[in-house]
Amino acid sequence: MNVGRETLISDRTIHCVEDEIEKFSSEPDDLTEKLKYRTSILLYNMCSMYNTFMDYVGKQHQRLSEQKFQINKLKQELAETKTTKKLLEEQLLASKLELENLKRKLFT
Repeated sequence: MNVGRETLISDRTIHCVEDEIEKFSSEPDDLTEKLKYRTSILLYNMCSMYNTFMDYVGKQHQRLSEQKFQINKLKQELAETKTTKKLLEEQLLASKLELENLKRKLFT
């Protein structure tokens, strides 16, 4: 895979195409043999592309799993923050009530 870019063309596929070009001059003359040869090259290329694609899918699946984990972690942090906020609001309300009570006691 090219560094820094996501692509479905791998080094294996490029080498396979280069190998095919080199082997083209040495193809058999017999039509049946030529057909077998070209079919084997096509099958090899298809397998190489399939493997490259499956590598790509695997990497995307891994990235998706990591993103899901991060989302769940952020959801948990948000829930904890909301709980903390609610507790602080309750403490603030209790402090305000206590302050009001102290003011009443002070002025009465």
